Amino acid sequence: MVRLMRILLTTAILALLTMVTDAKDLKFEKLVLEINTANGNKKIELLNQVSRMLREENPNKARLFIDQALALSRQTANYRGEVGALINLGVVEATLGNYNNAEESFNKAMKKSEENNFISGICLVKIDLGHLHQLNGQYKESLVLLTQAYEMSRQFKNKRLIATAGQNLSSIYDDMGDYTISLGYIRIASEINKELKDYDALASALIKEGVIYLNLNNFKKSLHYYYEAMKYTDMNNNLSTAETIYNNIAVATSELGNHSEAIEYYFKSLKLCSQIPDSVSIACTYMNIGGEYCKMHEMEKAKNYLDSAYGIYSRKEAPLDLAYLYYVRADYYLENKQFSNALVDLNKALDIYTKYECETGTREVLSLLTEANLLAEGETTALKIYRDFRKLNDTLLFREKNKSLENANAKLAALKALDNLNSNLKLEKEKYVQLLLIIASVLLVLALGIVFYFVAKRLSRKLETQTSELNLMKENSRQINLKFAENVKEHMFYLGFCILDSESNPNYAGMRTAYDNIAHTINDTLTKYNRYEENN
Repeated sequence: MVRLMRILLTTAILALLTMVTDAKDLKFEKLVLEINTANGNKKIELLNQVSRMLREENPNKARLFIDQALALSRQTANYRGEVGALINLGVVEATLGNYNNAEESFNKAMKKSEENNFISGICLVKIDLGHLHQLNGQYKESLVLLTQAYEMSRQFKNKRLIATAGQNLSSIYDDMGDYTISLGYIRIASEINKELKDYDALASALIKEGVIYLNLNNFKKSLHYYYEAMKYTDMNNNLSTAETIYNNIAVATSELGNHSEAIEYYFKSLKLCSQIPDSVSIACTYMNIGGEYCKMHEMEKAKNYLDSAYGIYSRKEAPLDLAYLYYVRADYYLENKQFSNALVDLNKALDIYTKYECETGTREVLSLLTEANLLAEGETTALKIYRDFRKLNDTLLFREKNKSLENANAKLAALKALDNLNSNLKLEKEKYVQLLLIIASVLLVLALGIVFYFVAKRLSRKLETQTSELNLMKENSRQINLKFAENVKEHMFYLGFCILDSESNPNYAGMRTAYDNIAHTINDTLTKYNRYEENN
């Protein structure tokens, strides 16, 4: 019981209450200074980054930065910035316990992401909504959303979102008691975080893997993963994670029977709790140390640490933690045969658990209360309490069976949602492929048109060149023919005069006939050429 309660507390601290170290303070101050000088999208990005740092540890302060990011995002129509701010607002509301407001903010972020086909935004919102439903015990809704987010991240090959969704799926399957599936998802998250060199996320995943093996009672393997987480954790600066690792090592070591070594690690955890400081964790560690001393039968030391835990819890608003302390201290009193003190503490624990309707705690107290009354020789009271225990135990066992059926239905619903998502993604891919084909066809037509244009232009230039050369040749030919005609004309006149002067020559008649024939032939040839020139 001590082990399980402490694991739940430290896991919650790791997931939701990471404390700000000196290094983070410096980073925060630097970002705030940058915000004062930044503009536009850069300023929105910085505002959202600061909001993420504050949203769990100081939600009211985070809201101031979120309001600025929302206003500026809407003013500049930056849908990515608006989605980020709405997600931060949802986490703030969830941290403050305003689950309805948180769901409303997440739904607004989902609507904005879907309107702009912002896939990363859709996945992030599904992860946060899934975690919100998990906190409310609505495993079916949580499992559907987280499975969709994981599959979408995988389809679009976003490794960081795959790791985030995988780690959340591991958490819910762990809650449902399906440790095999839980281990599968957390290992995927670890591998991706290691590949991305996100060592804070890797340490968180390794711690989670250790917790799963602890729940499986494989304590040696649990220790292996805690020591692995230590390799990737800055033990001097990341105090909260370091404290969690030391505490969980102590739990696993104690289960192996090494109580002295377990106490050493509890003291290391206690030292870090004092540095943070975190009084609730200090009280819880005091209680665990007291429990270890009880196992070692060092009752005086056990009493001192249990009383120290009581001193803190009695001043804090932590009624369920106080009730559990009463339960542990009552066990100590029973070991020391201080039955009256044990009965007082058990009845106080019973009153608190009954008031806050914590039935699991009530069952544990009734069981120990029955034993205490028997040892105190109150058989009649013990019998009455035992009947109450049996009645409550039967009720819880029945609910656990129903819960198993609900978990099975949740897994079926997740598989169905996954099939629907795959079908939708397949349709989207087909539409995308068709669109690509259309775009490719248009581009091909444009490309052919461009090629045809340049080919035609080139042919046109070539034709113009050849036409120009032809015209030049024709002009040269015409000039040559004109020159030829002039020369022939001059020579024919001269030849004619020569023939006329040779009238006394016995061959005069033959020379004149030959002259006339040559003149007619030349004249006919020049006439035909001139007609050809006119027609062309």
